[in-house]
Amino acid sequence: MTTGGAGATESAPATSKQVARTCHVRSDGKLLCENKRGAPLYQHRSTGSRIVDYLDTSPSVFACWGEGDLHAGGNRIWYWTNGDRTKQWGNIPAVHLYTSVDPPAGMKKC
Repeated sequence: MTTGGAGATESAPATSKQVARTCHVRSDGKLLCENKRGAPLYQHRSTGSRIVDYLDTSPSVFACWGEGDLHAGGNRIWYWTNGDRTKQWGNIPAVHLYTSVDPPAGMKKC
């Protein structure tokens, strides 16, 4: 699908179509996606595990996905990425990414 340039939607409210444009699987199978800034990364795929880092930038690159504990997003999909503060790798629940479906088609599974 093709949409207008960046200026064509400046005054329009955000839609799922706009989200899809800023969240896509790259040719290497990794996900480039906007995410909630300040979201924690966990050691394991569970909010009960230790926080190892945070994502302060958006968009971010997510290496792969896996199944873990149920989270506030209502599913068990978690993504693996590198944090911004200490550069440690960790898991982030899907609820903190602006995906239209979890996991996105074509993304690598961990």
